[in-house]
Formats: sequence, structure tokens, C-alpha cells
Amino acid sequence: MPDKFYEFGASMRTLGYHLVFAFARFLDCLMAGGSIGRMGGFYMLYYYLTYKPQYSGYNRMFHETLRSHVRANQLRRLKSIPSGSLLDMVQE
Repeated sequence: MPDKFYEFGASMRTLGYHLVFAFARFLDCLMAGGSIGRMGGFYMLYYYLTYKPQYSGYNRMFHETLRSHVRANQLRRLKSIPSGSLLDMVQE
């Protein structure tokens, strides 16, 4: 089962996901279960935190411009919510 979620966590890392967003996705899986379930959420977070990218090939980081855009968009969304639920924002 853990191998199924390797790419979920690794993909969030290669796309430049902010740690807060990765943790919010984990909480969403933990609380709601959803399509990947609670254990899938744990594995997803684990692989996000432990992923070691390669310099080339399939397991490399995306271009810095894309990662910066993803992170900036996530931070902008975080700042635009004065007292809302983080999980509601991530599910949009």
C-alpha cells in the first residue's frame, strides 16, 4: 500500500507545495477519509517530507518558475483568509 502514495507526496514536493498545504491535505485525508483514506494521508505526508529529488529524469524537481508560482499562489490564498478554515481553502 505505501507505494501507491509515493507519487502523491513526491509530486507535491516536486511541484513546490508549501508545507502548510501538504499538511492541510494530510489533515483532510485524516478527517474525511476520502478516496485515499486515512493511511493514504499518512503515507502521502511521509513521502512529501522524505522525498529526495534527483537531478534529472522522472524524479526531478519541476522548473523553479513553476514551483515559485505554485508556492506564491498558495501563500496568496493563505493570506487572503483572515479567519477561515484552512481545510476549506485547500478543498477549493
